[in-house]
Amino acid sequence: MNDTDSDQNALTVTTFTPAGKGSLIPVGGGVFKYTPNSGFTGSDSFSYSISDGNGGTSQAVATINVSSPPQLVINDGVVVAKSNPTQTITADDLLVTDPDNTPLEIVYTITKAPDATRGFVQRGSTFLNVGGKFTQDDINNNIVKYNLLAGGGGDSFTFTASDGSATIGPASFSITVVDNIVDRSALPASSFTGSNLSDFILGGAGDDTLAGGDGNDIIDGSGGNDVQFGETGNDSLVGAIGNDTVDGGLGNDTVDGEDGIDSLIGGLGNDLMFGGNDNDNLLGGDNNDTIEGGPGNDSILGESAEDSILGGTGTDTLLGGIGDDSLEGGAGDDILDGGVGRNLLDGGINNDSILGAESDDTILGGEGSDTGLGGAGNDYVLGEAGSDSLLGEAGDDTLDGGAGSDCLSGAFGNDLVLGGDDNDSLSGGAGNDIVGGGVGSDLLTGDAGDDFFYYETPSEGVDVIADFNPTGT
Repeated sequence: MNDTDSDQNALTVTTFTPAGKGSLIPVGGGVFKYTPNSGFTGSDSFSYSISDGNGGTSQAVATINVSSPPQLVINDGVVVAKSNPTQTITADDLLVTDPDNTPLEIVYTITKAPDATRGFVQRGSTFLNVGGKFTQDDINNNIVKYNLLAGGGGDSFTFTASDGSATIGPASFSITVVDNIVDRSALPASSFTGSNLSDFILGGAGDDTLAGGDGNDIIDGSGGNDVQFGETGNDSLVGAIGNDTVDGGLGNDTVDGEDGIDSLIGGLGNDLMFGGNDNDNLLGGDNNDTIEGGPGNDSILGESAEDSILGGTGTDTLLGGIGDDSLEGGAGDDILDGGVGRNLLDGGINNDSILGAESDDTILGGEGSDTGLGGAGNDYVLGEAGSDSLLGEAGDDTLDGGAGSDCLSGAFGNDLVLGGDDNDSLSGGAGNDIVGGGVGSDLLTGDAGDDFFYYETPSEGVDVIADFNPTGT
């Protein structure tokens, strides 16, 4: 507050009303800390009373104007060809918006410049280093450029963006360097194979067949139902719009289906794969792949080696294949099958069906009413939240129902079967098992073998042991 007293008496705030669109906290000395509600922009206010300590009082209203912070909408970087070393940075590459400010009022500041031996950023005729500034209006009018130096390679610069009252960042803007840029965006459906160097191939609106050839290539199918082959090299392939078939080939590739019902193959190498939107089929291939299905009902097979697979939203089917894999269903009623290897399987949200298959697996049901099957090996199966059905099958398994009314069976082997919370039905199965009811009124069955039972006090629930025979007869 900036209130004053004509007699120079010290003023204190005696009362105040809450703000209508945020939280208001007095921090002393007539200072308040105001935090707007999430997503709120506009005008807010509160009233307050002050006193000079000698009988003088007054009331006033304080108005607070909350503006929208700038938003980084696009930060895709640029691709620069060695044969054409000057590349304009456009609004399709870098875009910050703010409804409260014009593009001229959105100011970028470079906080880390490109490597001086590789290239530099230029605004008009001015070279920009650390502290250099340009506006969104400059970008919109094609004034900002990146200049590649002879012998330069991949690079980046770091920036912040401000509307004068709020600042975002720092964020990194990438510069990718290739030997050739092949723009076929204006052509009808066609076929093209790149050189033995690094190529950036841009397809058109038709159904294209594009191959990278040798070298580390970038292929963007753009529109249409395209077929893409990365072939040799560490390639980046984007299906973009349409129902695309994309094969990374040999090398450590990045494969992104984006929109459409896509069929994606990683091939040989440690690949990074994204299904994008819609219902996609993804095959990792050999080596250690990281695969994310994204939105839609996806089918994902890691195949061989140690894969990390995330289904995303939708009803997904995840198959680990051969190797020690990590599978997470995400949101949706998913099916997870670890395959051969020691796997970590997490159903995520909703009602999932999870199979450990061979070896010693860890199975986490997550939220929802899940079905968990340990399979062969000594498995750890945790139902977590929801009413779950867990079966250890072969091996010495540990089963824990977690929260919810669960049904657990150790099946074969010497198992530890724990009900967790709520009213559970527990069966040890064949073997010498330990069966524990936990909280709730539980039904405990030892089945075949010499079993050990334990349960909570009656205040935690009354348990029933179905086949306890203390005499052994």
